[in-house]
Amino acid sequence: MILQRYMRIAFLALFCLTATAIVSLALTPSPPALGIGDKMEHVVAFGCLSLLSLIAFPKQRKLVLALALATLGALIECLQLLPALRRSSDGIDWIADCAAIGIVFGLAAAMQRLEGWRSVESTPE
Repeated sequence: MILQRYMRIAFLALFCLTATAIVSLALTPSPPALGIGDKMEHVVAFGCLSLLSLIAFPKQRKLVLALALATLGALIECLQLLPALRRSSDGIDWIADCAAIGIVFGLAAAMQRLEGWRSVESTPE
């Protein structure tokens, strides 16, 4: 029980650090490139954030988490419109964010269903 609580706190902290890093890099005038392309960087960033959100907030409704992450992606794109940031906003970036969110949450839902089917199959009659 205590270990589980510490793990939850650790994942919550990791989620917050990751979200802060993503927002900071997105609002930096010239962030470092990973060399995988801008859209794939968005997919990786929001895919990781989605996975961490599912672990850090296990009791939160999945739709609420997904909408919060999509809103964060939209907010980043809106903030990149500010001239002082010397960044360019691209709606396709937000679509890449949402695609990553959808993929991770879809896979998580599929895994939950498979686990449910497996536990039903293994119950003795």
